[in-house]
Amino acid sequence: MVWSVLGTLAVVLVTIVWLVTADALTLSTGIFTGFFVWLFGRGVWQFAGSMENKGFDDPVYKKNLQRLIERNRQFEDARKTRNEPHS
Repeated sequence: MVWSVLGTLAVVLVTIVWLVTADALTLSTGIFTGFFVWLFGRGVWQFAGSMENKGFDDPVYKKNLQRLIERNRQFEDARKTRNEPHS
């Protein structure tokens, strides 16, 4: 995951530097801007995809999820016993 984030940032930074250089040399046209938009969109899409696939097969994620479920169950049980009428 870290490499996909760093790769996305590197691609965006290189593209920005390339566009600034092209603008400085007055070579900029709509092609450069369109390419940058496409490249940036592709990077965001890849980053979102890598984040979407992360987690569900991770054993640490599953362990933390089970702990959270158990803690919530204990909280609900404690709340129910507090709200029961005393006879």
